Amino acid sequence: MMDCSKYEAYCSAYLDNELTAEEQAILLGHLANCAHCAAYLEHLRTLRTRLSYETVVLPTHLHDTVMDTVLQAAQATVVPLEKRRHFPVFSMLAAAVVVVLLVTTGKLGDSLWGIQNPFHPAVNSANAVTDTREAAAQNQVDTDAANATLQPPAASTQKDTAASAIVISDVPNLISSSVYAYCYVAQNVTNIPDFGGTLVTQSTSGQISYFALDNNMSTLEKALGILQESGFEAQSRTDVGGISLDTSAETGLVILIQTAPQ
Repeated sequence: MMDCSKYEAYCSAYLDNELTAEEQAILLGHLANCAHCAAYLEHLRTLRTRLSYETVVLPTHLHDTVMDTVLQAAQATVVPLEKRRHFPVFSMLAAAVVVVLLVTTGKLGDSLWGIQNPFHPAVNSANAVTDTREAAAQNQVDTDAANATLQPPAASTQKDTAASAIVISDVPNLISSSVYAYCYVAQNVTNIPDFGGTLVTQSTSGQISYFALDNNMSTLEKALGILQESGFEAQSRTDVGGISLDTSAETGLVILIQTAPQ
C-alpha cells in the first residue's frame, strides 16, 4: 500500500497556500491517481469550513422595533395634568441604545445581573459588588462542571508533568483562527497511532501534529486510551497561546509532539 503521509501533509499546506509550484504539481498529480488522498483533501476542506466563523446578520428593523416599544411604553403612562412630570428623554434614549447593544451581542441576561449591568443605581453600589461576586462564583462553578465532563481521571505521572510543561509557539493560522471545545497535548518518541482524530495541519519540521476530534465524551475517552497505550500521556491544556476554547464548540484539538529519542 502506498505511503500517503507525505501527501496528507501536502493537502493541509495546499489549503493554506503554502506549497511551491513544484510541490503543488506533485500533489495534484498524486491526487489524480489516489482516491484516498483526494477524499482526504475534500474532508479536510469540509472540516475547515465547519471550523470557520459564521457571520450573523442582524435584522435591519431591530433598532426601530426597540425604539418604538420604549416610546409606546412611555406614552401609555397617563398622569393628571397637575401631577404630570417631565420624562427624562435623553436618559430614556440612552437606555434604549444600551438595550439594543445588549440584544445584538447576546449578553442581555448576563449583563442585567453582572458587573457590567448599566441599570444598577449608584446608591446600590454595595449590593452591586455582592451580586458581582456571586455571579463570578457561579460562573466558575459552571466552568468547572463543563470542563469536568471532558477530562478523564487524572494520573500523577512524570509524562503528565512533562506534557503540562511543553511550550508551543507559532501555532498555525488554520488552528488559531478556530475555536475548540478542549485542547490536549502529549509527546513521545513513538509513531502516532490511529486514534480517530483528523489531521488538520503539521509544523514545518513535521514534529508537531494538530488533530481535530469530535466534541463527544466517549470519542475523547477512546482516543485518549489509544494514545496512552502507545505511550502518549495526554494532558488537558488551557494555556496554549493562540488556542481559543469554548466547551460548546463542535470539535476539540489534540496536539501530538514526536520527539527525537535520547
